[in-house]
Amino acid sequence: MSYKFIDEREPTDEELNSLMGEAIKKVRQKQKKAIEVFMNDLHNQIARIKQTKKHAKEA
Repeated sequence: MSYKFIDEREPTDEELNSLMGEAIKKVRQKQKKAIEVFMNDLHNQIARIKQTKKHAKEA
């Protein structure tokens, strides 16, 4: 849906609800992606720490 109509006239409740729904959906997608990236990074950091500990014990 285009935001252009907002400049031209007062949007209807249905249009506002649609825009809000789209905005909420996009925020949730970004939030989900950010959590996935964070969890992957955390997992990688834990794996590196375990690897470092393993090498330290072997040395």
